[in-house]
Amino acid sequence: MSFRAGIYSIFFIMILVKCILPDEKPEIIPFPQQSVSDKGNFIFDETTLISVENKKQAVIAQELTDIFHQAAGFSPRIAIQKKQADIIFRTNMDLSAEHYKLNISPSCILVEASGDKGFFYAMQTLRLLLPPAINSQASAENIQWSVPGMTIHDGPRYNNRTVVLHTPFSLIPENNLKELIDCMAMLKINRLHFIQELYDITPDIQLGLENMTSYAHSKKITISSGMTRSDGMISNLPFHVEQIIRKSNISNSKDDRKLLFKHLASIAEKSWSNPLETEGNKKFNKRVEMLALYIGSNTL
Repeated sequence: MSFRAGIYSIFFIMILVKCILPDEKPEIIPFPQQSVSDKGNFIFDETTLISVENKKQAVIAQELTDIFHQAAGFSPRIAIQKKQADIIFRTNMDLSAEHYKLNISPSCILVEASGDKGFFYAMQTLRLLLPPAINSQASAENIQWSVPGMTIHDGPRYNNRTVVLHTPFSLIPENNLKELIDCMAMLKINRLHFIQELYDITPDIQLGLENMTSYAHSKKITISSGMTRSDGMISNLPFHVEQIIRKSNISNSKDDRKLLFKHLASIAEKSWSNPLETEGNKKFNKRVEMLALYIGSNTL
């Protein structure tokens, strides 16, 4: 074999290996604590069945199935205690409260957690692994709704992952606040803190606060106010980003939503992931840009 032929052979083998072997790391934020890629993809379709153990888990599974309806034109089904299913929820009390495991193969997805928060965050990870078009408000055609084969064992670096707002609750439009909460939930940020105390407010604002608190709770987010707590990771949004949140309707501006998403993504990465994985990570900006596609529609 000539030298040139040998070089070509090596080059061909490198390309072949690159095509066969899966990427080592999923392009999601926050980066999982442990992840091992595998071959193949799990494909969602109208026959996909999710088996849960109880009604609480069914509500969490609904977080995933709801996003399929408009974009994919179908919704995976949910059933309680079905032995034969494509996606299986299984309680694992050895895992900490917010931790979860995902085992994704072409034939099945096993979701393990010890409670609601772990299962909820597992659904957020699956959502981020799906094609970005899953968030389209219109039917998306010619897309394979799949997630890559891999095993993920994940949990937060800090139990409290807080975003602090200096803007009073009463000055933020309801839709904008929901947009913020939805984005925080997808990125596994679990506390929204207002510097201004929330107890001294008018009855109508109090009702809005109660409704928003309930909505945030459904997304595993706590709303608090007053002096900031020193435990966990506490992060402020830049002044110009808070100004965006005060606008009348942030959902009308894709650029504004992308800017908000990018700042929250940076907070999520620092408060959830292992710093050894994220410090100096050249792929972070690439992941942010890719995931910013998720906010191309009017809703997250």
